[in-house]
Order: sequence, then C-alpha cells, then structure tokens
Amino acid sequence: MKKILILISIFPLLFAANICFAEIDSTSTNHSGWDSSLEDELNSIGINTSMLTGDMSNFRDGDFRLTDKIIRAIMSDKLLKNNLEARTNLQQEINKNATLVFPWSNSGLVKLVNENGKLWAELRQDNGENTSLSQGIIFKNSNASLKFDLEIIKVNSNDVLEILIDNLLTTADEPELVVASYKLSNLSGTNQFVVDLSRNRQFTAALAELKNKPKQDQPMVDVVFRLTGSKNKAEPTIIRLGNLQIAY
Repeated sequence: MKKILILISIFPLLFAANICFAEIDSTSTNHSGWDSSLEDELNSIGINTSMLTGDMSNFRDGDFRLTDKIIRAIMSDKLLKNNLEARTNLQQEINKNATLVFPWSNSGLVKLVNENGKLWAELRQDNGENTSLSQGIIFKNSNASLKFDLEIIKVNSNDVLEILIDNLLTTADEPELVVASYKLSNLSGTNQFVVDLSRNRQFTAALAELKNKPKQDQPMVDVVFRLTGSKNKAEPTIIRLGNLQIAY
C-alpha cells in the first residue's frame, strides 16, 4: 500500500523548532489533501480547516484562540489519535520548547500565555539566538497596516523588537525588509502599535513588483516579529504579543 508524507506545517500543525512529518495511508486523504481522520478530529474540537488555511491576507488566529484549542487538544490526546508517535513528539515539543502551532512559526522560546482571559504569545530571549514569531501572508495590496499589542514583562538596555517582511525583497544582500523597530527599554506596560506599511516605499515598490508576476509565481511573504538583544545579559528578556491584525 502506497504511503505518502504530509508535511504538518503545510497542513494542520507546525513546530518551527522541529518540523514534524506524519506518515499516513494515501487512501485516507480527502479531495482537499487533508488526512480525513485528522480533519474529523479538528472538527470535533470546533476547528474547520478553512479557519487555518482560509483568508491568507490577514493573520489567521491573530488572537491565538485556535492555537490554544489545538495545543489543549494535543495535550489531552484528542488529536492524532491514530499516530501515537507523532502525537508524543508534539507533546514533547510543547513541554520542552513551549512552541506554538500552525499557522504560526517560531524560533527560540515562544509560548502561549493566558492573562485574565486574553491570550498572548510570550517571547523570551536568554543569552542565545534571537527569538521570533512569524506567519506567511499574501497581501491584498500595499494599502495595509499592521496592528498589534505589546506587553513589556522584563527587558534589558539593548533589547529591540523588529518587525520585518521576509521573502519580499529579491536582492541577495538584503532579503529582509525591516518595517518597524522598537527599543524596548523605552517602553513599559501594555502598548498598542499601528505600522502603516503604505508609507514604506520599499514595501510598496517590492509588493507592486510581486503583484505583476503571474498569480502562481506570487509567493507568500513572512511577517516576522523578532526579539533581539545582548548575548550576555543577567536576566532574560520577556515580552508578549497579542491581537495581531493586518488591516486594509
């Protein structure tokens, strides 16, 4: 019987620190390419697959409620019931790396935090590599604004939150476009930010060039929140991101 590999990052679940694959029977997939049993399991916890792969012009799950449902279902053995190995690997990743799940991608220590009923993605940086949270987006047009909440928990003097667009610029020496940068030691408490992308000439020009390509050649671009800072710090840096949205 023919076997196929479905990359969980493309279908329902992604762990950026350790991308997992599930081997499934090719006869069990439906017309949309989803594993039928996994789609049924998602439906049973109130998640339709279109919620994860529908409108790509905005953040899917910008309030992290779908992520919360999926993580709870994984930890309570309600997902991947027929694949113990894959489920165990995912549970270990959640416990070990505090990683988020599809449609989010992350590097470093990123976990979901519930603060008085509001869900946040908490980014932590110790003395290691930068920490980031990202998602693939297909922008409708360049008349776009990026909105988000930022909560400061603990920061050091050289810490910076960068917001960048990856896979948009085509020059090899400048693959990333930084559209906003915040020195975190100048901030405290909870802050609300709006980044007007339409005012960034590099963004509007690069997106116009991308939109001129045939539709099948227009890739998703990654919107990345990247926490950077000194590698030698006495205390870890901890910030939280919430209510992520792209408005047109």
